[in-house]
Amino acid sequence: MFTPSTYKKKRNKRGQAGGASGLIALILLFIILYILFLSPEDRADLLDDDFTSNSGSSSGSSSNRSIFTEAIGRVDYISQRDFDKPLPNIFLDERRDATVLKKFNAIYVKNGLFDKKNRELTFSLDQKNNLENIQLVFSATKHKGILTMTFNGEVVFESELSSFNAPPITIDNSLLENDNKISFSVSGVGLRFWRTNEYNLEDIRVIANIVDTSGQKSQSLFTLTATEFFNFEEGNLRFIPYCGNQDTGKLTVLINNREVYSSIPVCDDPYIIPLAPNILNSGANRISFSTEKGSFSVEQIRVRGELKDQKGITRFFDLDNDDYDRIRDNNADAFLVINFVDDREDKEAEISVNGHRTILDQRDREYRKRINQWIESDNNYIAITPLSTLYISNIEVEVS
Repeated sequence: MFTPSTYKKKRNKRGQAGGASGLIALILLFIILYILFLSPEDRADLLDDDFTSNSGSSSGSSSNRSIFTEAIGRVDYISQRDFDKPLPNIFLDERRDATVLKKFNAIYVKNGLFDKKNRELTFSLDQKNNLENIQLVFSATKHKGILTMTFNGEVVFESELSSFNAPPITIDNSLLENDNKISFSVSGVGLRFWRTNEYNLEDIRVIANIVDTSGQKSQSLFTLTATEFFNFEEGNLRFIPYCGNQDTGKLTVLINNREVYSSIPVCDDPYIIPLAPNILNSGANRISFSTEKGSFSVEQIRVRGELKDQKGITRFFDLDNDDYDRIRDNNADAFLVINFVDDREDKEAEISVNGHRTILDQRDREYRKRINQWIESDNNYIAITPLSTLYISNIEVEVS
């Protein structure tokens, strides 16, 4: 039941609530006024304005004015000025094995007044380019008249044998084909019609040295980091060739299929071959050694390089007297802003503004720092020394 006393109680409660709200509003008003009347420097300290912003924050308010900006790009952290890539020893060996390419059954050829018989033998080759010192050998149990032999249509022997043991017949490599034919014939008897010239050939073989080229080439890999590749200034390849007792041929060295050395080396002498930067790759690099003749043991192989002396970047900017006075009188603020290309990698650097140093250590895309106390009138400089590889979109100095 509503009574006058009930109405009075509710009215008192509303009055107390209204008084509390007014008190809170009054306190907030005094706080706002206090902040507004602070100097810009103290106000920035109170509001934590000297900070590194998040990656999604803007580079400044619309009232900010850029007095210096410059695109930078990649800035590498180089902990060492050189590198040394040792590689395993290699052995190059040219092998020649005497092999019977084809063996034939005995054949008989003759030439008489009313009877003549020639013979042809055929054989195939799979690796004719790897053959050397090709010879046709046989023995003659019967030998009368002039024996003529042709190899793929070219006469390779034309003579009369006087003994059982026939001399080896050398076949020039240029005559070799994939499918080959050897023809045998004997001369006629002439006026001695009662005779028959004849040959009985046995143990007929085609022999040759097969050159095994698989051991004449060897490859190795070495890697360059992205920092080593982008900052490569000069370098060299070093090795010592030790030769076998036999004659040696040309030694050829390729890096990424680019020839860096090709000559007959002086055995046991160290070699230092300069390397041009444009033959190298970031990541894997392939080095190959090959010889056309002989055997080599190539040892103490290493790739050495020197890197550019790139410890950081330094940029200069000017600050006019009006901006300098406004900043010193706490009527304006100066900010160093560094924008990075990505926001996923750790970013570490030492930053110096006119000799005042601070450390950058973050993953965010934007770095912002108030530098009021560090700036000077007229000429100023900013130095960034990377402690990790940085990808800087641009650096900027703002006055607001």
